Amino acid sequence: MELNELIKKIDALKAELDKLKPIKPEFQKKLDEKIRLEFSYNSNRLEGNTLSPNNSRDSSLRSK
Repeated sequence: MELNELIKKIDALKAELDKLKPIKPEFQKKLDEKIRLEFSYNSNRLEGNTLSPNNSRDSSLRSK
């Protein structure tokens, strides 16, 4: 896919996202948690950790 096509696709997705705003606080909290857990899982995976996404979530919940 060419750069211009990617930019157009990103702009279209951003426009769709903007239509959904404002996000209800409870949905924002769930979204923030999901992003945080996925970031943590992927970061750990890059470092060679073999935890599954569920193990990462469980580990994160225990550390709170």
